Amino acid sequence: MGKVLADPQKSGRRFFLAATSEELLCASPPRAANTNLIFPGAALSTHRPETKPSAEAGTGGTRTWFGKIFRMKLGAFDSVHIAAPCLLEALYRRESACPQRLEIKPWKAYRDYRDEGYGLLILEGKDWQRVRSAFQKKLMKPGEVVKLDTTVNEVLEDFMHRIDEICDHNGQMEDVYSEFNKWSFESICLVLYGKRFGLLQQDVEEESLNFIKAVKTMMATFGMMMVTPVELHKGLNTKVWQAHTKAWDDIFKTAKHSIDCRLQKHSANPQEDFLCDIYSGGQLSRKELYAAIAELQIAGVETTANSLLWALYNLSRNPHVQQKLFQEIQRVLDAQKSPNAESLRNMPYLKACLKESMRLSPSVPFTTRTIDTEMVLGNYVLPKGTVLMINSHALGCSEEYFRGWAEFRPERWLQRGSIHPFSHVPFGMGKRMCVGRRVAELQLHLALCWLIRKYRIVATDQEPVETLHSGILIPSRALPIAFQPRAGLCWGSAAHCSLSGDLLWGFPTSGTGREQLFVCSSFSHCHTSLILYFNKLSAVPVQYFNRKYPGFCTAHGSGINFISTFCYKFIPTFFDFIPTFSLRDADHKGGNEHRPTAAGNNSQCFV
Repeated sequence: MGKVLADPQKSGRRFFLAATSEELLCASPPRAANTNLIFPGAALSTHRPETKPSAEAGTGGTRTWFGKIFRMKLGAFDSVHIAAPCLLEALYRRESACPQRLEIKPWKAYRDYRDEGYGLLILEGKDWQRVRSAFQKKLMKPGEVVKLDTTVNEVLEDFMHRIDEICDHNGQMEDVYSEFNKWSFESICLVLYGKRFGLLQQDVEEESLNFIKAVKTMMATFGMMMVTPVELHKGLNTKVWQAHTKAWDDIFKTAKHSIDCRLQKHSANPQEDFLCDIYSGGQLSRKELYAAIAELQIAGVETTANSLLWALYNLSRNPHVQQKLFQEIQRVLDAQKSPNAESLRNMPYLKACLKESMRLSPSVPFTTRTIDTEMVLGNYVLPKGTVLMINSHALGCSEEYFRGWAEFRPERWLQRGSIHPFSHVPFGMGKRMCVGRRVAELQLHLALCWLIRKYRIVATDQEPVETLHSGILIPSRALPIAFQPRAGLCWGSAAHCSLSGDLLWGFPTSGTGREQLFVCSSFSHCHTSLILYFNKLSAVPVQYFNRKYPGFCTAHGSGINFISTFCYKFIPTFFDFIPTFSLRDADHKGGNEHRPTAAGNNSQCFV
């Protein structure tokens, strides 16, 4: 039944492994492996699509080299990769009532050691189905999830202030990955625990720092126990096992306290709180509630932050897409209105941008299944116990399923029926699809809305960013992005030309006999850059505008303003190339929308 495939060693492709790879391909059906590895990709280094897609290797390219179904063996870990929508659909149609995932042995070992409950990532069979059912009623129903938008927005508003505080004059953060993880951590904790941990403040409380430290320690030690038997660590009481146990102790201590307080607070009317409503249904024990919430929190932090960062990176490399997204947000939202679940319904392009980013850069490039009965898939006989790796990264990088796959083109998602539903599975599929999917999407959609509305996300370099696969797909270096505030193009008289921190254009409406350009003194260097740039390229705009407006003069205040206004409306990327600053967007409907204080000596006048 099996097919003999070409040897990847002779394919001319480069495959990066930190561990030895043996039997990458095999014609005979694979057998299940007894392993602690969650993702074999913990040892993989991959490449972004823009880095030589025809010659470089990555998890997204494995389908091209090896086919739609192939066997991979990394050390003791034996698995079968599938990367074709037809195969995923066939697997989905044959799933049992309680599909199995790859066993997470270090977590199970701790729960048994401390007599704690199992959560959704560990439970199997009927117990998993029971607990999943309890959470699914609240977390997978759109009508329930939309009620969390106010909670998510509360953290996002603080995050915008945090970005303003920590960005340098170029709009760059010292550690963008850490800051976005803080946002994600704070957001999911408020949703799950109903508690703020203060991670977006300057001075973070010790309890919050200990909680963060415990999560990081748990994940680090967990990774070490993925490649060696957890029974060995536990039996020898190694330092890794001790640290892992202590970390989980701290996590459960905080989780239990927060959950108990929340249950007590809403004991009279549990239906008014989603967590209390889940528990009041009587489908799960208190131990299972503790475990499930702790696992949801841990699983959601890095994946959500990572997805948002990749989306911003992709938008920074595609400013025309970003501008189109910004225009959609501006069209849907009033100037002073915060986005909410209702407004997101009118933003199809925003959702398409996130889908397109997750196609190219899925935070979780693999999801797993352990089949509980023998089946034939892609002309292969797969025995019971075979570990299947659903390679969503390879699916997204396939020319067969996504024409022009290397292009960041959100419009492809707006064409009904053009994409196979099983070619895009970033949250998994079927009955074991990520239970937090809708909450994560709400967080990501609202976050994109807040960020793109307030900032222009600018690429600080154009060098390729490679990816590393350590369970999730992460960048090999700090993402080269900067946050440039969208503000400052204002209309008004000279008396209204001091707007702290913003570039300001002011034109007296009457009584002066001449038109003037005003710039806040703190940004006077921006004026020089702008004028020099217009002078350097004056032939282009002058020739263009003279054809339509004879006698047009760029030296006149109205001429400069005319160019800036035209480019602002119709050529937004024009301003991205001004040497030392980027002209900022603004709401310039009239003279009073952004009325600043009197200019006095704080402004400079240029005729």
